[in-house]
Amino acid sequence: MMFPKYPKYKPSSTEWLGEIPEHWEVIRVKSLEGNKASVVQTGPFGAQLHAHDYVDEGVPLILIRNVGDMRIDDTDIPMISQEDAERLSMYRLKAGDIVFSRVGSIGRIALCSDREHGWLISGQMLRLRITNPRLYHKFAVYAFGCSSILTFVELQSVGSTRESVNTDILRNMPLPIPPEDEQRAITAFLDRETARIDALIEKIRKSIDLLREYRMTLITAAVTGKIDVRLAAPENTAQAGEEVA
Repeated sequence: MMFPKYPKYKPSSTEWLGEIPEHWEVIRVKSLEGNKASVVQTGPFGAQLHAHDYVDEGVPLILIRNVGDMRIDDTDIPMISQEDAERLSMYRLKAGDIVFSRVGSIGRIALCSDREHGWLISGQMLRLRITNPRLYHKFAVYAFGCSSILTFVELQSVGSTRESVNTDILRNMPLPIPPEDEQRAITAFLDRETARIDALIEKIRKSIDLLREYRMTLITAAVTGKIDVRLAAPENTAQAGEEVA
């Protein structure tokens, strides 16, 4: 589908970003910081928390495996005790925070909802807490998760054997900023369009599952003598798929 372009563009002064609409800005993430705290917070270091500190019931601790498709998945999420959670309270999340993976699968990102308020990030994650009204947090999630910015992060990541992202990389990252009303319009558009695409992906996935099931059933029936294929006419894959559907 073709979408209209903006009437005028200007150089962004950032090579990987290219041109941006004339009325947009490019800022560095650190310019959104107030006087009290950094926008970006690294999770607790290994010496502060170990796997043997996990408990059966307690406060959820977000690992890389719990972040994907801009969502937090609580499947197989570890828990830590209330006492450890209090000790590590500077790593607690608030609704509206953004979590960003900093090692391994760099760039997994998600927006924290009311459900995740009070949960903690692990040392594998970074927390972005944006309170500056210049940047709408839902727009920020889409921006931080776009391919251009992820490429920038990967190029800047440090570590010879295992790439990692530190707070300085994210704080110094250039970010395209439209006016606030436009950020909200872009967010609403992307919410709608990505939901439609996700629904199509799920429909295709179900069709693939049905075709795989049909394939196994067909093989089993043929090799166990349940069907006589000696006079069967050749049939193309598309026709077979239509029969399954």
